[in-house]
Amino acid sequence: MRKKALLPTLMMAILLALSGCNNQVAIITPTLVVNTPAPTNQDIPTETQSLNTKIVTLSENNQTIIINLGETFLLDLGSDYTWTVNIDRLDVLSRLPNILVIKGAQGVYKGNQAGTANLTANGDPACLQSKPPCALPSILFSLEVVVNQS
Repeated sequence: MRKKALLPTLMMAILLALSGCNNQVAIITPTLVVNTPAPTNQDIPTETQSLNTKIVTLSENNQTIIINLGETFLLDLGSDYTWTVNIDRLDVLSRLPNILVIKGAQGVYKGNQAGTANLTANGDPACLQSKPPCALPSILFSLEVVVNQS
């Protein structure tokens, strides 16, 4: 109990000693730390809501989806893996730049012209970066996207 009472006095003495004791008073202002919760999916403003996009998840692995020319979809493979996405025909399907998406999503993709494109994503477990790394295997996601003329 006595140690707590001495702490402010000791701090003031140290500050005065450091300031050269030239009759100046140091004012200590406490810093307020506010812990705000991480945003939820509802808190994150996304442009995908205005695009009326479909959502493609891991459940569509090794399947074919059909979209119309100009139509978009959100690729949401989750955050348990670090994903690297590749598209074999960027003239048919490409990722829209500068769109904020929900946590765990890999982006919004748009059908640019009629044709077929293969989208693949290599997923490395997020725990691979931990020390020691985990032993979970990487996974491969594959999706055939057919873009219709509409």
